Amino acid sequence: PARTFWTSFEAADPPLALGPADSPRLSVDGGPPKGAALTAKPEVGFSGLRSLRYEGIGGGEQQAQVFNVDIAVGKDSELSYKVFPLSAANQSCQPGQPAVSPLDNLRNASTYVAIDLLFDDGSRLSQHAPLDRHGFALSARGQGQARLLYPDQWNAVASRIGEVAAGRRIRQILVVHDGDRGLAYRGY
Repeated sequence: PARTFWTSFEAADPPLALGPADSPRLSVDGGPPKGAALTAKPEVGFSGLRSLRYEGIGGGEQQAQVFNVDIAVGKDSELSYKVFPLSAANQSCQPGQPAVSPLDNLRNASTYVAIDLLFDDGSRLSQHAPLDRHGFALSARGQGQARLLYPDQWNAVASRIGEVAAGRRIRQILVVHDGDRGLAYRGY
């Protein structure tokens, strides 16, 4: 099927429309560092030279706008993306952040992330209870609780969103994190 929106964050791709957000903080970056990218080429995105980096300190649901769009959702529409959550062991500690404990490493705070969509009626995709291709909730909290996203590697996420959102129009693409309070997270 024809794509109506696609990006690998290269210069010729659709421009970002980053909204104001303290967390997650978003920036275009080369990609995961060499020490973390054991199964992928380091310092580049999945399909290009660049990727979108997300990072912050957990504190319940946090969202950041990435793109303004106008995309109709049909009955066969699908949302798919790649995500590379960094393990706690591979996050560089910033001044003022607490040290990473072994328990924090098991929680994988960076996996509590998902792409969400804001529709023309003001609702978000996550409010319509979409499921990913494995049958788990396609929400930031749902993805983290499902423990399907492997830290330190690219993960493919997909959902047939037309099953829950056909007839709506997508107005914004968002990155959402919904992890435990106080835990640092970072990924691509």
